[in-house]
Amino acid sequence: MHKLEDKKVIFLFIPGPIGGAERIVLFGMKALVEQGVNASLWIIKEERVPHVAEAFIKLLIENGIKYQVLSTKSIFDPSLLKNLKSLLQMEKPEILHAHGFKAAFYGKLAAPKSSHLIITHHGKTGHTLKVKLYEFLEDQIMKTAKAVIAVSREMKKSLVASGINETKIIVVENFMTSIIVPKTSTGAVPYKLLFVGRLSPEKGCSVLVEAMKLVDPNILHLRIVGDGIERKNLEQQVIDLKLQDSVHFTGFQSNVNKFMATCDAIVMPSYREGQPLTLIEACCMGLPVVASRVGGIPDLVVENKNGFLCQAGNAVELSQALVKFSENVKNLQDQADQLKSKYNERFSSKTWATNTINVYEMVLSQR
Repeated sequence: MHKLEDKKVIFLFIPGPIGGAERIVLFGMKALVEQGVNASLWIIKEERVPHVAEAFIKLLIENGIKYQVLSTKSIFDPSLLKNLKSLLQMEKPEILHAHGFKAAFYGKLAAPKSSHLIITHHGKTGHTLKVKLYEFLEDQIMKTAKAVIAVSREMKKSLVASGINETKIIVVENFMTSIIVPKTSTGAVPYKLLFVGRLSPEKGCSVLVEAMKLVDPNILHLRIVGDGIERKNLEQQVIDLKLQDSVHFTGFQSNVNKFMATCDAIVMPSYREGQPLTLIEACCMGLPVVASRVGGIPDLVVENKNGFLCQAGNAVELSQALVKFSENVKNLQDQADQLKSKYNERFSSKTWATNTINVYEMVLSQR
């Protein structure tokens, strides 16, 4: 096996609004450097929406992460490709680790022959025809990569079904990217449910609002933390269903720990997921979870132990799961609390870094 001390690793990433992938890239870089890997981060800044990359860069600076910025002004930018190819030829990294479709696309076209392209697939959304096309193209690029990192076993199955060679897909689970804070919830009625995430169609928040209409508003209250293209529609849905007293919007929050600490359960009604960081954080904090039976969620949520699962898109089934939670709060919280030490070890940044390094060494050992 090769050692990485004298090998160069470059992360290539195009940041979007701060979410799971952004946090994994940021704190993953930090974890690798702490393990002695010669890793650097190259980010591509979309000049059409400069504030997105600037928010990510601010977090990099706050966390002491070194980075290099390349810019693009269009969906496909030949000048960016030329610049990236030139820089990679000079640097000649042994590992070029791309995160997400656009980074994988440019990385595939620009990587020197001496570099090994590894792609981390963070999941699919497929909520528009354009996104579906991008995801199809990403599948084709992943077929040519030296290795593909999937964040859950279910994602690996999905990638194999897309035609990617199973032997090159390695599961490396995401990790806890924030500091655990003590729970302060009183566990009193009304029980506090929390949704955290991007407000876009694939997250299923409209189904959650519909489910809230089917439960007792004196027993369950919901706080929605996040922002996105669906927010106005969701706010109108809450008004239409007369749920203003039991469903509340908080908007985007850079630190959701204080909301997680004061809630009684996390709700994840997604249509599709990889392995969501909010779920990992909930499990590491010892919080019960009510969620859709999709992606990597069933790997963490054990039915009637630390939560309940339901069919994605089914408001009635989701409402029934929420009622079951309300009838078993103390038992679920106790069992979730007992599992948290196991989850904290499983989802530590050190575990992630070790597993990622193993992927690098495996690729470098191949001829």
